[in-house]
Amino acid sequence: MHVLVIAIVIAVIAYVIWDRGNQLFTIEVVDGNVEVTSGQPPVRFVQTVREVIRFPKVSRASIKGVKASDGVSLRCTGLEEGQIQRLRNVYRMLPQSAFRSGEAPVNERNFWKLFNLVWLINLFRR
Repeated sequence: MHVLVIAIVIAVIAYVIWDRGNQLFTIEVVDGNVEVTSGQPPVRFVQTVREVIRFPKVSRASIKGVKASDGVSLRCTGLEEGQIQRLRNVYRMLPQSAFRSGEAPVNERNFWKLFNLVWLINLFRR
């Protein structure tokens, strides 16, 4: 039983590491506030996200830019199809070189994500 749990945990960690390697940026929307949590998306794209979430009002959403064979692909959750299409229209107009991977500035939210991860690791050590 313990071997199965350990195998599942290792598989999940491997998937997260692989997925993060392909991820260029992440934009989170929480209570109508837009926050870049990783990477460096173009300023114009972040401004468009702010405009798109105003109507219809979005309280929680996630937008990820992921490397794809044809450039950058968007993964969106918490948005309606029309909003996703507006974001696709803008990001297709921007040069692919404008999307760079990198770390977002350290902020309180990232600190708490790291704290939760450390807590989870300590939980499995017991």
